[in-house]
Amino acid sequence: MSGTIILADQQGQEKLIVNANSRVSSASMLDSGNFVLYSDNNNSSIIWQSFDHPTDTLLGSQSLPSGGQLSSSLSETNHSTGKFLLNMQVDGNLVLYPAYTAESLDFDAYWTSDTGTASGSVNVNSHLYLNKTGLLQIWNSNSDYGCLINTLNDAEEYQNTGGNQTIYRATLNFDGFFRLHAHYVNNGSDKIIARFPKIIRTCEVKGFCGFNSYCTINDDKQFCSCLNGYKFIDENERTLGCERNYSKVECRGDKD
Repeated sequence: MSGTIILADQQGQEKLIVNANSRVSSASMLDSGNFVLYSDNNNSSIIWQSFDHPTDTLLGSQSLPSGGQLSSSLSETNHSTGKFLLNMQVDGNLVLYPAYTAESLDFDAYWTSDTGTASGSVNVNSHLYLNKTGLLQIWNSNSDYGCLINTLNDAEEYQNTGGNQTIYRATLNFDGFFRLHAHYVNNGSDKIIARFPKIIRTCEVKGFCGFNSYCTINDDKQFCSCLNGYKFIDENERTLGCERNYSKVECRGDKD
């Protein structure tokens, strides 16, 4: 009733997920994928919604506001915060860059939408929007009606393929690629209809392999390898980087 949602694990540890700071009458999972809490005073008044708190994914009709960001997962199976960020910068530029950089500067990015203001001014109030027909667009909200700055993908051949039975999502994946997916409800199939950057090899993504490692290609597959004297932090997750292998440190020199 107080507007809080708490996640409790088997050990009894609790984590606060939502604190709406208001009395709540009900909660609902909308067909759009948005989870909402309704006010105690007005069942049509939304006081909290999951669409305002994206992690690694945008769904159809969801926006990433100016200054907002998506964070990749650590791996395909580990969904804690990973190594890459997608930032809708306050200068209007959408950028992808490694999370270990101190600031989201353009020269740290391995992909940019090139929609930033020429003067570099901030607070242009741009936002990334995924519409229900599968178009990823950057809008400027300074005017009353909004102004379309750029459409990032050409998805006309995929538009309304399944009518209202097509669900779109844009996800920043663990490998650093921002991919737009179409899920066709009628036959249960999925298709990647756009990705950013458009390069093919993950070795070209800055930071794909972690610290003290490097990326190589063999038979069109990408592999992370450790520098000499280092070992993988996790053999099962080789993109996490490498650490010193002290068991293989050699002592050189002659004893008098």
